[in-house]
Amino acid sequence: MINIAYLTSTLVKTGPNNQLFYIVSNLNKDKFNPIVITLSPELSSSILNDFKNIGITIVQLNLRKYAGMFFAKKVINKTLIKYKIDILQSYGLRGDYVASISKCKKLTTIRNRLPYNYKMLCGSILGKIISAWHLKLFKKFNTIISCSNSVQEYMLNYNINSIAISNGIDINKYPPINNFDNKINFKKSIGISSDSKLFLTVSNKIPGKNVEFLINSFSTLPTLLNYHLLIAGYFPKKLRTKFNNFPNIHFLGIVSNMIEYIKACDFFISASYSEGFSNVILESLLVGTPVILSDIPSHREIIGNEKCGIIFENNSYYSLENVINKMVYMNYESISLRSIEYIRHNYNAKKMASQYEDVYFKLMVS
Repeated sequence: MINIAYLTSTLVKTGPNNQLFYIVSNLNKDKFNPIVITLSPELSSSILNDFKNIGITIVQLNLRKYAGMFFAKKVINKTLIKYKIDILQSYGLRGDYVASISKCKKLTTIRNRLPYNYKMLCGSILGKIISAWHLKLFKKFNTIISCSNSVQEYMLNYNINSIAISNGIDINKYPPINNFDNKINFKKSIGISSDSKLFLTVSNKIPGKNVEFLINSFSTLPTLLNYHLLIAGYFPKKLRTKFNNFPNIHFLGIVSNMIEYIKACDFFISASYSEGFSNVILESLLVGTPVILSDIPSHREIIGNEKCGIIFENNSYYSLENVINKMVYMNYESISLRSIEYIRHNYNAKKMASQYEDVYFKLMVS
């Protein structure tokens, strides 16, 4: 039996923690004993109970966010000894720092284009400093995983060699067939006609999501005025006030049941400048909601030959308008069914967990 500890800041509901859940829930429990270690107290949006409900041992260190890092080395090594951990897998900057000072075989998963994301989140100067520090931490790991082929290729620019294991999704978690009655009922609930086309996008505090471009497109381009755009997630109050009076722009705010909105909309759309390997796109395709995506490496990787979605030239109003008008007149049911089959075959969480198992076995004998 191989004891594996997964180290993360908290189990707040995020894409990386969803992927962690998929890994531990699909591991072969006859060969692996997964334990999750969290650094800080949980927040209200935690999915900790989801892990407990499937029998995963949770160890909460309850360290303060920054000050607690001074005590982390002693605490983490004591924990690793107590639970006889063979391999430590970490997530995020804090997790990677603590793992880097631990006495254990260790690996980490890179889930985005780190230097670019730090620049977007922290600004050019501070982002460059944090990025350089994080890249230096990677040198202390036995193995590094990238969440996609595109992230793997990007990190080579920074002399970081990694193994690509694409994000997966629980193909049994959601109904496989899109329910068109749900779409009609949802449209009625927000006061739009049943034959109107509804597009969903997500936003957060990182400017790289480029949501303002989509809002400008749907509020100014003549043919897109007939369609409706829903924005889920954080959006700056100033910009929200600016676009609040447009009848086809709908701000949902932070939502806990994203999948219900995905199923209710006709299309998912993203104008992101950068992504690791988007969970929300995988979820959209799994429930048969076709996608319209900006031309970036990870988007091209996800939809492959575009049989379940279509790519547009980012920041090009002409390209976006043409692509949307092309998509809405395609055979929706055919695209939807292809999307479901494509994800179920290529991005099954069990397949992802099996690939991680292979890495664990190799690491144990290295």
